[in-house]
Amino acid sequence: MTKTYEIPLEVLVCQPPSEAAIATLKLAKLPLSFEIERNPRDEAALLLTVAAEVEHALMVQYLYAAYSVRDDQTNHETRGRVQSLYQRLAQLAREEMGHLMTVQNLLHLIGAPLNFEREDSPFESKLYPFRFKLEPLSKQSLAKYITAERPAEQGEIDQKTWQRLLYIAKIARRANDGRPIQHVGAIYERLIELFGNPEEGLKDQDFQTDRIDLQGTWDDWGYDEGLGSNDKSESRRVYVDTFEGSHPTTLRKEAVKALEIIAEQGEGYGSTVDSHFERFFQLYKDFEKLKNEGVEFVWPVATNPSTTPPRPILGKRNLDDYIRAAFEERGYIANPRARNWGHLFNLRYRLLLAFLIHFLKITGRRYVSSGPDKGDRTPRGLLLLWAFDEMRHLKKIAQKMVRLPLKLYDGVTAGPPFQLPYTLDLPDLERDRWRVHLDVVKASLTLVEKALQDDGSPDQKDPFLEDLQRSDRGRASILEALAA
Repeated sequence: MTKTYEIPLEVLVCQPPSEAAIATLKLAKLPLSFEIERNPRDEAALLLTVAAEVEHALMVQYLYAAYSVRDDQTNHETRGRVQSLYQRLAQLAREEMGHLMTVQNLLHLIGAPLNFEREDSPFESKLYPFRFKLEPLSKQSLAKYITAERPAEQGEIDQKTWQRLLYIAKIARRANDGRPIQHVGAIYERLIELFGNPEEGLKDQDFQTDRIDLQGTWDDWGYDEGLGSNDKSESRRVYVDTFEGSHPTTLRKEAVKALEIIAEQGEGYGSTVDSHFERFFQLYKDFEKLKNEGVEFVWPVATNPSTTPPRPILGKRNLDDYIRAAFEERGYIANPRARNWGHLFNLRYRLLLAFLIHFLKITGRRYVSSGPDKGDRTPRGLLLLWAFDEMRHLKKIAQKMVRLPLKLYDGVTAGPPFQLPYTLDLPDLERDRWRVHLDVVKASLTLVEKALQDDGSPDQKDPFLEDLQRSDRGRASILEALAA
């Protein structure tokens, strides 16, 4: 899916642009256009929309890298070191999820549309720090993640470390098809200006004081892998912030604080924040050490796997057509068994996104607070529960797919395709939204029954599939009642 905006550049800023904004964005090497004037609220909505897509894309790519880490080490000490790679990558992906939810809350705050889209093409990436690519963990992929998350300037980084980072940036550029890596933090720097400056940025009337009930909270979506410990546990929280208050000044301060925390969690260095940049840099060092010891710890998963057959080249053809066809053929999951698991993964991914979006479009408590049904989950509470269920389902399916051959003949294994559905839009009427979820659940039930658990299938008695079918039958009954 290729996203098209009014002007297909990563950042569009208002006229007259502030000198600070120009300096920040030029430093990050982002393409700029000052040809049109935008209202500050419109610019903030655009940049938050871009930020949402960036966070979603980073989350998916970090998850794919995590799923590519093997879990079959026989040596106890080595197994612990390899498992640490997976755990740290998964935690980084969770934190990107927290950033994504906070950005949705900020969109609510200024009355802008939510956005859970992202690009899924390796060819178009003007909105992103680097070309979108689902790829196994490698020195090259880690170099891209480090360079995208690191500060744009040396600052307090010592000279020896900075020189190594510049060398890593060269590796990252080669891995990004020769294109320079852009810095994530520049988007947030500009947003901080827009939210923090009432004279040139957002006005008091741009803040909506009645949207708190639509927002996701840390209690709903947060996570802390080190809660109760003393090892920087606060910095490893999945940060999700909400914006509550009746006065624009309060909301403005809360929004700026949230944007600063997201930026610092990404690019911070030498502070109390255990930043993404610092953690990726450490992952890079640990990866190198394991490789130098001759440890095999990454599955040979495909790059950009897909369940969609390659498109035939018709009519007039050029070099780009042949390159695209080669990429599509290389990632196509030709093994029928793996492809069926890929279809199942895509259906569950669609459900997860739909549950997240639906949750942020309705209000209400998570549990019934009184009456004979006290303590039961409300519709909003069910969406929250089901979203976390789908996260666990995706992990199980991904762990299955990285072991299955991609094409049966080249030694490459399949990976989770993370393909977006034909639409992420939900209907306007509430009962129709539940029908959409019901349709996807029924599609999953049919796929498992007729393809994955067909007579003679090696997955016929798979315990995960049996549990999933039982769960989906119960969920379908609830959805039918909610859609009535």
